[in-house]
Amino acid sequence: MPSLKEIAATKGLLFGTAVNSGHVAKNSKLAETIRRECSCITAESDMKWTAIRPEAAKFEFTRGDKLAQFASDNGLLLRGHALVWHDLPAWAEAISAEDAETILVEHMKAVASRYEGKVGHWDVINEVASPNGLRDTIWLRHLGEKYIDLAFQVAKESCTATRFYNENRMEYDTWEMENKRKSVLKLLERLVSSGVPIEGLGIQAHLFPELAFSESKYSAFLKDVGALGLKILITECDVTDKELPADVAERDQKIADTFKQYLDVALAEPAVIGVLTWGLTDAYTWIKSVRPRTDGLPVRPLPFDDQINPKPAYQAIYDAIANAPAR
Repeated sequence: MPSLKEIAATKGLLFGTAVNSGHVAKNSKLAETIRRECSCITAESDMKWTAIRPEAAKFEFTRGDKLAQFASDNGLLLRGHALVWHDLPAWAEAISAEDAETILVEHMKAVASRYEGKVGHWDVINEVASPNGLRDTIWLRHLGEKYIDLAFQVAKESCTATRFYNENRMEYDTWEMENKRKSVLKLLERLVSSGVPIEGLGIQAHLFPELAFSESKYSAFLKDVGALGLKILITECDVTDKELPADVAERDQKIADTFKQYLDVALAEPAVIGVLTWGLTDAYTWIKSVRPRTDGLPVRPLPFDDQINPKPAYQAIYDAIANAPAR
């Protein structure tokens, strides 16, 4: 059977995952599985502000450089994540209104230029929307909405990578997520109509089996984004199993069904160019610490278990890709 990246390639799609350099360095089976299954990787934490700029006057590129080397050595498209975000190192809390633009531009230029020719996609901005408009961040408070336009312009000037806006919590029929979709679409319409050099929308797709999912509403949202001429990439897909039964077989099947239902809709939209999971194996998932199960059982949100053996989720992702229309 072809690998995930191979079946994706037959449809003109990417398949990949997020990973940290330290994980592939110490886990040869993970590295081998990524080489076999993935055409692209996202820097899970190695290129975030807290990793790359622990102090205002200090850039630390060691982790990012190692991941860039791993991608280069294995022919993987590398996605940089993220040039602008609200989750910042402690020193950034003291950034003043007078210094905010200088610091932001300095950071973006230093990081983007460092990885020019090594990073093929950048998440230029990450998680800037809210159900009521824009998220309250230090950048919005000091610079106003123009910081988003500025970020894309600086990214264009600093590197040749494809420029994405990456966003979360837009999949389901809750008040929050329905209004988040409206906020995101409004922002995208403004950016495109204003000539801001944005090229794609990254949709995180952290999924919840217990929430109501309207295939028609979600498909309409994707079509609206695609109509703007933007690429769409599913960037951080996984399934939170906190509310699912303890029985592993039952739980794994529900997780697989959740992946399949979502990806069948997402991959039907021609503007969607691929899907990445947020981690490949349950051994390394943020859900362990952020959304643990109340019964203490290990979480199982990804296509491979903690021993890097495929689960039903793997087949569900495979089938969704195999059933997708070719690009």
